[in-house]
Amino acid sequence: VIVRLLQKKTNHDFSVGRIIDTLNRISCSNIQDNLYLFDYRSQISDAIGDATGTDFKKKYRRLGEIKKSLGAVKK
Repeated sequence: VIVRLLQKKTNHDFSVGRIIDTLNRISCSNIQDNLYLFDYRSQISDAIGDATGTDFKKKYRRLGEIKKSLGAVKK
């Protein structure tokens, strides 16, 4: 259901399989104290981010930014 909602929010531009593959690839790594690297980005992840209000376009983020972003998504 969640993937179908994402598909609808991205205007059906992407197949369910491509959305699932993208979601599986999105990850981050702690590269320094309080600094994280988001090491995957694609057209689909950008569209999902735009649809959900999550910015996947920034490659580096601090922990506070991540927590703030997660808090905003939960609302």
